[in-house]
Amino acid sequence: MNKEKLIEISYLNKYNIDLKSIHQRSIVKSNFELNQRQIDYNKENIHRLNKIIFDDGISSSFEVIVHNNLLYLLGDKSCYPCGNIIHSSSDTFWVPVYILPNNNKILITQDVLNSSVLYFLSSYDYINQIETTLFNTYITDYLYSFSDNIWCGRTEIRGIITCYNNITPTEKFNLLKHYKLLSPFEFIIGYYIFQYKITNQDILDCLINFRKKTFINTKFYQFAKSTNEIIDITYLEQYSELFDDNDIRRFYILDYIENNVFLDNILELDINDLLGIDIHTRYKNIEDEFDYNYPKNKHNETLNSFNLTQNVKKEFEQLFINNLKEIEKYLRNTKGFKDIGSYYKETIVYNFFKENLLGYNIISQYSPKWLGRQRFDVYIKELNIAIEYNGKQHYESISFFGGDEGLKQNQIRDLEKQKKCFENNCKLYIINYDEDLSLKLNNILTEIKNLNY
Repeated sequence: MNKEKLIEISYLNKYNIDLKSIHQRSIVKSNFELNQRQIDYNKENIHRLNKIIFDDGISSSFEVIVHNNLLYLLGDKSCYPCGNIIHSSSDTFWVPVYILPNNNKILITQDVLNSSVLYFLSSYDYINQIETTLFNTYITDYLYSFSDNIWCGRTEIRGIITCYNNITPTEKFNLLKHYKLLSPFEFIIGYYIFQYKITNQDILDCLINFRKKTFINTKFYQFAKSTNEIIDITYLEQYSELFDDNDIRRFYILDYIENNVFLDNILELDINDLLGIDIHTRYKNIEDEFDYNYPKNKHNETLNSFNLTQNVKKEFEQLFINNLKEIEKYLRNTKGFKDIGSYYKETIVYNFFKENLLGYNIISQYSPKWLGRQRFDVYIKELNIAIEYNGKQHYESISFFGGDEGLKQNQIRDLEKQKKCFENNCKLYIINYDEDLSLKLNNILTEIKNLNY
């Protein structure tokens, strides 16, 4: 295919974006005259664009050329429009490439020191040309084409969705939720606004998110590399299926939200404010347009009226991170088939007796000498009383805990533990996973208080 034909088809795309007009504007002044100075600059410096890192799976090699005063990244089988040459502060020369997803994996860097062609991040300028019926397709295609690049992350995809002006704020929220791009805090506040059901799939999606570098803010929290090597997606899927409604509440710290956020009028919260969209457009100081702090301050005032303060958000995030750390620790230990619920249920059991049996030494995960390598979930040392929370895997075959063989071994260990308790005069209370936990705990507490020790 000749050069002219490749250039002609470089503007074609299924999203109806007028890429040709966008490209031509790069060499036009504000008064619609050609910017001859810019055109001459491009021609004089095009020889400096000699480091090209780019792969579209179509062409085997590329060069930057000038054609009719415009720049193009031309390959032997494909072509892409480029913006004007930029001389960076690091004394390198480069051009932005106007590139749209095209059903191929595309590799292009943002490293100005090593490549003369960089991905054009200001795609926000033209995404609003996309029809609403094609926007979801665009996002899906975008992820397919660019997701192998290190720059294609949570911020980039969120930016495309939040800057698209042809859908409502609620539709933006739903898209962010669909693509797992909401922060945990946004997800939970949205739960109270839209009243959607939080499912086991949501737990799984969240845990998978924290395995990745690309679709989560790594400053927030990320599973260790070694954890990802030990725990695969299938294992996480099996684990997330074990969460019941109470586990989900504790995982997302709903009690904290309900005790701190003003939920009575939460339906009045503008989704734009929750997501931080168009703050500088929506909050303008008419009297002083150069008061750059005004939009941010007004935005914070709005959030504060629901007690969605930075302090509340930070405390929620810290509690959530603590949960993730406990889960990560627990998952790493489950290779030894540790009981389900040590993350949640055992903690509940331990805290209950710690709070209600003051003056006694309540120990979590304790092993008296006579118990060998086994442990009690909770042990009251002075009373020689043990409490065990038995998850579903003690009664049914569950693949996460080793299937049929895991069930068999669990039941053997349970019988051994009961025998050792009998031989050592230890009172053992067992809480089954399908019992009312609160009722059972209070019954055990009453019985302990009535014992004549």
